[in-house]
Amino acid sequence: MSAVAESLLCDRCGAPLTVGPRARFVTCTHCGARLSVHRSDSAAWTETLEEVAAATGRIEAKLDALHRRPQLDALEQEWERMQDELGVPVRLGRRRPPTAKDASHMALGFQTLAVLTFGAIAIGAALKGEGGAFLFGLLWASGVGALMWCLAWLAQRGGIERVQRYEAAERDYRRRRAELLGGSEAAGERRGEAR
Repeated sequence: MSAVAESLLCDRCGAPLTVGPRARFVTCTHCGARLSVHRSDSAAWTETLEEVAAATGRIEAKLDALHRRPQLDALEQEWERMQDELGVPVRLGRRRPPTAKDASHMALGFQTLAVLTFGAIAIGAALKGEGGAFLFGLLWASGVGALMWCLAWLAQRGGIERVQRYEAAERDYRRRRAELLGGSEAAGERRGEAR
């Protein structure tokens, strides 16, 4: 670096500038642009502070995204685990979200089993033809039928609780993901950046 003033050009308008040997910033007297002065061993040049600020902002955004990536990955893994735990198996190892209809189907299965069990025991007792055996068969069938109805009620209640737990977990996942992204994903989509 020399101890005399340097002649540079404005990065915005190209007007000549005289810059002191240690100056880091200068304002163009022609267009009013605020400029940053850069130097290397063999050259010196100017850059508008707006460009420097924009580049700094882009670098900060990329660093912030790199910082959030492990947290997002952990959140995604946790959500996949919850989907596996609460989801309904379909085929080929896939799962889907549970629905109230699933709970109703399970309850209907137990209710059908209760009716069939009651009928089978009652018919078996009737075929024996003994009065005491028939009465015992009806009581036994009634007890088994009541047990199956209770199981149906518990299955439906458990299914509905499963749906509620899944929905709560999904809301929590979406909220936490939005907090981690902090609007940066939406801003990137507005700028047309690919993520």
